[in-house]
Order: sequence, then structure tokens, then C-alpha cells
Amino acid sequence: MPAVLTLYHNPRCSKSRQAFSLVEERGLDVQVVRYMDEPLTPAQLKALIEAMSSHPRLMERPILDNGEKAVVGRPPEMVLELLES
Repeated sequence: MPAVLTLYHNPRCSKSRQAFSLVEERGLDVQVVRYMDEPLTPAQLKALIEAMSSHPRLMERPILDNGEKAVVGRPPEMVLELLES
């Protein structure tokens, strides 16, 4: 296990709350980054993108990109925002 655990957390998201509870129940020392309140730095994003590149299952969401803008398809109807703009 890494020396430092970081949970990128959105308390408004039920899955994020569940993940936080699992970590908390185990009494693990975790740094919580509320990314909606504290946007990630370019360096943090780069590290996460590199992790996703090595482990593509981390994405877990469809992404529609038109070359100028991208949307995450969660819910799937979000792709319509890009198609209708």
C-alpha cells in the first residue's frame, strides 16, 4: 500500500461517499481532496492521466470529444449537450 493515500472526493456523489466510508471504516490515514472545491493542479491531473493511460479501466465513463470540447457521458444523455451545441 502506498505511504500516502489520496481520495479525490465529491461529497455530493453517492459512490464517492461510499468509497470514503470504506476507507474511514478501516481507520486508514487518507488525504481527502474535495476536487469540486479545490480543483486539481495540472501536475495532479497529469499524474492521474498517466495512471489512466497505464490502466484504462480507471476511466469508467464514456467521453465524447469533438476536438474542441469534450463531455463525460454520465448520465449518457450528457453526450447530447455536445451534439446539440
